[in-house]
Parts: sequence; C-alpha cells; structure tokens
Amino acid sequence: MTRLAPTKKSVRTTSSTGNSVDLSKFNEQQKQILNRIENLANFDCEFSLSDSINVKFKELSAVSKDEIYNLALSLKPWRKGPFLLDDIYIDSEWQSFIKFNRLKIRMCYQC
Repeated sequence: MTRLAPTKKSVRTTSSTGNSVDLSKFNEQQKQILNRIENLANFDCEFSLSDSINVKFKELSAVSKDEIYNLALSLKPWRKGPFLLDDIYIDSEWQSFIKFNRLKIRMCYQC
C-alpha cells in the first residue's frame, strides 16, 4: 500500500508585476525582502548588456540609491550576473556573460 504524505497548503500571492508567488516556500526574512521589492518606486532607467547586466538610472536620489544598495545586499548570495546598477557593482558566483558572449555573435539584434 502506498501512502501519500499530506501536502502543505500552498499560499500564493500575485506580485505587482502580475507574477504568482508561492509564499509557503519563503521564510519570514524572504517575505520581508519580497515586500521591500514590491514597495520600491518605479525608476526611469536605461538597460544594456555587456560583460554585466547594466542599469543606468536617469534620476536617482541618494536615499533611493541607499535603499537599492541595502536591498541588493540582503539578496546575497547572487548566483547569476554580474550586475551594474548605476555605480553599484554586484558580482556573482556564475559569470553569465561568458555564455552570453558566445551566443551574441549569433543573435539578430534587429529582429
């Protein structure tokens, strides 16, 4: 006879971006970080890809910059990247740009 263990009830929420998130897999610290991300203001920025994922904010106050920096620190360890958010460099365990650089010569940027 095969017995199935009772499953933990999934608690889902929908983020401001419309993504469904299963909160039952988050501990309290992770839930607080998710809440901080959800409450960030929208920023006008430019995005580019090179040996890092680059985000250049058009207008960013010192308070907002500190908020982003402290939030980035709380998300450590960073597995993929690296990222450059204005002058905040976030190194990563996996250097994703190595694979991207191999593929980018085959990519059609005009499509």
